Amino acid sequence: MEEGERFIEEFKEGDVYVVNNQGELKKCTFDPDDDRRKIRVRMETHARVLELQRSLRRACGGHKPDLNLVAEAALLLGLNSANVVAGTIEHCKNIFSKASSEDESSS
Repeated sequence: MEEGERFIEEFKEGDVYVVNNQGELKKCTFDPDDDRRKIRVRMETHARVLELQRSLRRACGGHKPDLNLVAEAALLLGLNSANVVAGTIEHCKNIFSKASSEDESSS
């Protein structure tokens, strides 16, 4: 087995790795009781984050930034917005009104 093949076999799909200061890849570990994994988004939102990630490739020197980092940055930017409370309330109203109208039309 060649060095590159052995290197790749050490990784598992779905695991998250970071590069430390020595240039080594280290696996990130997560507490299973940590509720950060419970944050879910709609497909439309996920698609918009993917679009943002793709658009950042050129700005990142050809490297595609980690999807989690892109989503976190967008979330933090939104949370720092002056109208985050009003925007959140409006978004929830829109989602709930869509769900109500779908329920009524299926009855």
